[in-house]
Amino acid sequence: MPVSGLVIRTVSDARRDATHTALADVRGLSLGDEQNSATPAVLEASDYAAHDAALQQLLDIAGVCAVDVVFHDFSDVSEFGGMPRGRQRR
Repeated sequence: MPVSGLVIRTVSDARRDATHTALADVRGLSLGDEQNSATPAVLEASDYAAHDAALQQLLDIAGVCAVDVVFHDFSDVSEFGGMPRGRQRR
């Protein structure tokens, strides 16, 4: 099961509540307490494709400025071809 530790950086304007509501709806995402527009989080997924899709979903949420990956564990994933390179916000 892929697991990642993240820091999600969000805007601190009128979109804040909507942004946090959308974050709470991401499957497999557990959120910590926000501090200075940065929210620690853990993302768990059933496989690498689901994990990658969830990361992209986070980047697509209005009000999310950045997603910093601080930890990855893919040690128990048997079908892992490698990390995608050059991921950028769309």
